[in-house]
Amino acid sequence: MLEDYRKVMVDRRGEEEQFTSEHIAECMKKVIAVDLKQTVQVDEDLQIRAYYAGHVRLMSFISEFVFRL
Repeated sequence: MLEDYRKVMVDRRGEEEQFTSEHIAECMKKVIAVDLKQTVQVDEDLQIRAYYAGHVRLMSFISEFVFRL
């Protein structure tokens, strides 16, 4: 979607490029897919879980749990 946005804004509308295709590719290398209801332990104090956001089509939200003593 970012590449499509970049193409429309820069290639078609001629607006100033805020990021390149290379920036997008580097960014996507850092993305980790998470299944719905999968819990990911980020570190000892933080875990996240993805849930389906039923009120918005094809969207989800992340719930975070912070553990601090």
